[in-house]
Amino acid sequence: NLNEKALNDMENDTYSKGFLLEMETIEEIDNIIR
Repeated sequence: NLNEKALNDMENDTYSKGFLLEMETIEEIDNIIR
């Protein structure tokens, strides 16, 4: 099913973007603490 694949791709994309954002935030907090 093409729609399901598109939905999965979207979910994965959102997930990886959220993950990257979180990593950036953690780095910023790290810099503030130091």
